[in-house]
Order: sequence, then C-alpha cells, then structure tokens
Amino acid sequence: MGAVPGDPQYRRAGGAKPDFRARWDSVGADLVVALDCSLGASCPVPVAGFTTRRLVDARQSMRRPDCPLVSIAINNYNYARFLPACIESALAQTYANTEVIVVDDGSKDESRQAIELFAGRIIAHFKANGGQASALNSGYAKSAGEIVIFLDSDDLLLPDIVERIVGAWKPGVAKAHFPLLLMDEAGHDLEEQVPTTSHEGDVTPIVRRFGAYASPPSSGNAYARATLEKIMPMPESDWRIAADTYPIILAAFFGEVINLPEAGGAYRIHRKNAKSRFVMNNNPSTPAEALRRLERSRLLIGTELQRRGLHPTASFELEPPTAARMRIISRRVDKAVSTAGSGRMMTIVRDSVRSVWHWPDFTALARVLYTVWFVAVAFLPMPFAERLIIWAIDAQRRPQWLKAAALSSHTRGPAVKRSRKSALA
Repeated sequence: MGAVPGDPQYRRAGGAKPDFRARWDSVGADLVVALDCSLGASCPVPVAGFTTRRLVDARQSMRRPDCPLVSIAINNYNYARFLPACIESALAQTYANTEVIVVDDGSKDESRQAIELFAGRIIAHFKANGGQASALNSGYAKSAGEIVIFLDSDDLLLPDIVERIVGAWKPGVAKAHFPLLLMDEAGHDLEEQVPTTSHEGDVTPIVRRFGAYASPPSSGNAYARATLEKIMPMPESDWRIAADTYPIILAAFFGEVINLPEAGGAYRIHRKNAKSRFVMNNNPSTPAEALRRLERSRLLIGTELQRRGLHPTASFELEPPTAARMRIISRRVDKAVSTAGSGRMMTIVRDSVRSVWHWPDFTALARVLYTVWFVAVAFLPMPFAERLIIWAIDAQRRPQWLKAAALSSHTRGPAVKRSRKSALA
C-alpha cells in the first residue's frame, strides 16, 4: 500500500513534497503574493516560509473576487502524533492566499510542542477544553477567510485541494465538499474513500426527508463565510463531539452545495479497541454508542431546523443508509440492545431497506447490495454476520472482489472518482 502525501510515511517512501525548510524573507513574500493578486497574475502561487498573519494583513486591501482568502482551521485534542503531518498538509497548498489556524482544545499530550514547531507560519490558539464545537467556534472566530475549511488534526489535505475549491467556487455557493481517501493509523492508503455517494445542488429536500444528505466528514468540506455568519457560533454544550454535523447540515439551507468529484484529503482510521472494529469512525467505542450519537445528532438537527423555521417538525420520515446500517449492526453486536424479538428485527430491516431504495443517486446495484447485506446480517448466524459487518466497516479486511463490487456500485450522479495517481506515493 502507498502512503498519503503530507504523512511522514509518504516522505520516507520518497514522495515529492514542498521544501518546508526553504525560507523566504517574510516581508518580501507578503509583497510578492499581494502584487500577484492585485496585478492580475494567477492566484495559486506557492509560497514557503511566510508569516501567515502578516500575509493576511498585507492582502486585506488587495483582494480580488477570484482570489479569495481561504482559512484552514485545524481543531486538535490530544493528537500530537498526527498533528505535524496535518499542519504540513495545510501549509503545502498550491494556492497561496491561505491562512492556517490551529486551535488546541486543552490537550494533555505534547500537542503544544508540536504546534510551536510551526511558530510564525500558523495562527496558534490554545484554550481550555470545551469540546469540538468550542474548538470550531474558536477557529472560525480567529479566521479571516472568505472560504473556511475545518480540518481535523488526524486528517490531511492533498496539496491542490484549495486551488480546486477556489476554481469551482461561484456566487450562491454555501458549501463545497470532496471525498477523502481512507488511510490507516500509519498513513498508508487503504484504496478506499468516503463517501462513495455525494449529493450536490439544492439538497434541502433530502435533508427534510432523511435528516441528512451524502457528505464527507468534517475535513472534506469548505464553507462560504457568508454561510457561517448565519449559523455560527454553534451551541457548544450540545456538540462536544460529532460537531461537524451541525455546519454540514445547516449550510445546505443557505445556498448551493457543490461536489468536487476527486479526493481532496485523507481520513485516518485509528480505532480504540476491539469492539470499535464494528464502527466506521474513530470516536465511539461500540455500535450502540455510535447509534445513540446518530440518533441524538438527528434530534438536535431536527430541533434546530424547526427552531429556525426550516422544517415543520423535529423528526424525519426516513434515515440515511449509514444510520440504517449502524442500527442493524448494533442490534446484532450489542447484547444490551439485542433483546427484542424477531418481529422487531423484521421492522428494522424493512425500514432500512425502504430508506436505501429512496436514498437519491444510489445505483440499482448499490440498493441491491445494501438490501442483501441488511437481510444477511440480520438473520445469519452470528459468525457469518460478524464477517459481513467487518467487511462493510473495515477497508483493510475487505476482500478484493468486494472492493471491486463496491466501486462498480458508486453513485450514478456526479461520479465519485479515485484521486489522481500522482497524488499518491
């Protein structure tokens, strides 16, 4: 397996990477890029070694609509082992008019020392622990960009993604999103990406029916500042974790969502324990915990949409396929929620199949695969069901034939493509 750019494994494998040790005079770099933007030169001018805040200040009176400042706000809590690679990936953008903000949410590890290695090249903010929403609010408050990316500190950005976002941006856009490559804890490419389906355009009808739409997690989204001004700051007590759900869903009600079909970053998988092998993301320890989080987020989103007059009730007719999948996994894996009779499981499967067959932009093959998987996991003996669950959740243990089937079942809408081979080691 190859390594992902920006990760130390990538550098050891001999992948090309910007020379972060090259030092330009800070004032000279500020002046060169400001003049490039003001005199009509191409905006994406790579700059190494600049002082971020001075660069931002130098540009304030020279902005062009086609050369917007882009803020990359990294939120971190106890991820010192991943943080340097994350920051380097943000600083390595081929688009020059960027600022990188790092918010440390009261980490107890060596995160401060890792952040201080980048002094003069980033805007660092250290705060008491308040949860992810608090960190996102702080990153937004410190940012000056017309476009804002909230980057998780265990993830990476590919070098040209900001350039591609700016190139695709247009008036009326609330949010742009792009797929993320999956990588393991060491930064090796798992040859998968998330999501496999991405919705775009006016996605509010999907949200009103499902309570969500197909979108990547936090690091795969870029927001218009005009949109964030309408929805930030977000409620911190409600969103200590999984806070990316709030801006992802609410942004859709304030403009168009655009999809960049090629991967623009990498999502790191580093599960905590044996039980968490049944869960896709890194935080919940069990399927039951993941399901409770999904249900709570759904209720909070419904309540917020109702409060803002964007949805008539706090509930939704259907649920997204990923939530339906987790409901069945939890029913089989967690004994605490597996006491209901077979009739209850039949109801869960029926509702899950109904959701999948109404989910927009799925191919017929994807609907069939989901349906077969739901039925098999629900009713096969546990050893067989567990294997199917692992194959669905863990890209590292998925057979090659199943990976091929999954690729062929990708969205029939705007194609979700693999990143260009040149982006991988």
